[in-house]
Amino acid sequence: MSEPLRVLLVEDSEDDALLILRRLNKGGFDADHSRVFNQHDLEDALRGQHWDIVISDHNMPNFSSDLALNTIRKFDKDLPVILVSGTIGEELAVKAMRDGAHDYIMKNNLARLVPAVERELRESVNRKSQRETEQKIHYMAKHDALTGLINRFSFESKLEDMINAVTRGMEHAFLYIDLDQFKIVNDTCGHVAGDELLRQLSRIMEKEIRVNDTLARLGGDEFGVLLNNCPLAVAEGIAEKFLKAIKSFHFSWQQKTFALGASIGLVVIDQHYQEPAQIMSAADLACYSAKDS
Repeated sequence: MSEPLRVLLVEDSEDDALLILRRLNKGGFDADHSRVFNQHDLEDALRGQHWDIVISDHNMPNFSSDLALNTIRKFDKDLPVILVSGTIGEELAVKAMRDGAHDYIMKNNLARLVPAVERELRESVNRKSQRETEQKIHYMAKHDALTGLINRFSFESKLEDMINAVTRGMEHAFLYIDLDQFKIVNDTCGHVAGDELLRQLSRIMEKEIRVNDTLARLGGDEFGVLLNNCPLAVAEGIAEKFLKAIKSFHFSWQQKTFALGASIGLVVIDQHYQEPAQIMSAADLACYSAKDS
């Protein structure tokens, strides 16, 4: 039984395209194909549907393989591309591989085509899996696994950028939010309930921040908010909105309902601060004072 193959041919010669398709069909592929030979049609084809592989001529009138490769890479970095050429020197072939081609085959040696396609289909799956793994690791390094908010490391990095960007007359603000009564939920219903509470509350707090502000989970039941270009009076109003939203939230778990509160330490980020640790310490003290009162 033939294996389905969605192949995009970048080829100006209809005869050469037919030879490639016959070779693929003879090699056990049922090739569902489209043929293009200019950049506009290539972009439309890449935008319009998913392809398993691209087989491209090296040299076409007004449309070189360099331009084709650059176009393909913009749409899908993992899409395998095989160049098929009647005349391509070793130097040009090496350059094409550097530019993103995965193999090159001479038109007078199409016997190599099917094994090359089979290999590149396997490698494409591996590349995609590796890229997804790298993206996941990169995301996890910067985000809290429980809530999806950015984590303390990423938050402090953004805080440092904010300190460095402060100019005379500009001020930002930092809200350090510490939940009250959270320990009661953990002790009464267990950590699974506590985790679900944090997830739900994170979604509620996200609704209270402005477009250019940043909400993070700093650890445990502590959250941080960076308020960009925000004077003290505005920051106080936003802090009050957070307190109101948290107080209005009631968490239900197995026929039990819990009301929460929060204490917030507010620090104005201006030219008086040089290091994130200074601001974090000041916010912690302000939050402790709020909780104590």
